[in-house]
Amino acid sequence: MTSLRMERRMGDTAMRLYKNSRIYDTYPCRLKPGNIHQGGTLLSKPGSILRMSEHTINLVDGDEHDSVVALFEAQLLEHDIVTGRDDLKSAVQTLVADPRYGFMLVASDVDGEPVGAAYASCLLSLEHGGISGWLEELYVLPQWRNLGIGSQLIAAVVAHARNLGWRAIDLEIESSHHRAISLYARHQFKPLSRTRYVRPLRDEA
Repeated sequence: MTSLRMERRMGDTAMRLYKNSRIYDTYPCRLKPGNIHQGGTLLSKPGSILRMSEHTINLVDGDEHDSVVALFEAQLLEHDIVTGRDDLKSAVQTLVADPRYGFMLVASDVDGEPVGAAYASCLLSLEHGGISGWLEELYVLPQWRNLGIGSQLIAAVVAHARNLGWRAIDLEIESSHHRAISLYARHQFKPLSRTRYVRPLRDEA
């Protein structure tokens, strides 16, 4: 579920969730370790970031748990999915502590305020013949959409996944969301003739 939801407007809800995060007023802009995408090239120096216009994209570390949780909570609510904040926070903490699960990127404005995020989970894929990823979430705050931030996040995800040696990245898009389909097509994602199913297990007896 990676659609940007450009047609729907959830600005009030998104900002309420974001402001309720404990570091809303104190989020610092820092350089993060890793090899992140800049202008279509991989940078090898630790601390490199994507800087386009007045936005930066960095790997999430332990200081950004609350802001990232708030962003993803707003994302899920746009899809009418309610996941407890404690569960979201636990997942973020687990990922940051053990990068074998994948990685998260956060997009920040010139003041260091988080305005978007992406989460790519890692899996060992027989289909792709090795380590691959699933782009599970991509979200930009409504008031920051149509500025190219979502596209920058996708480019950074692809660049970092390639740098990690991933074989491929899969994702899902709602079939009615034509703008998101066009966005991913511009980044060379190709549609598959498949239908996805899910069976929740947590609440089974």
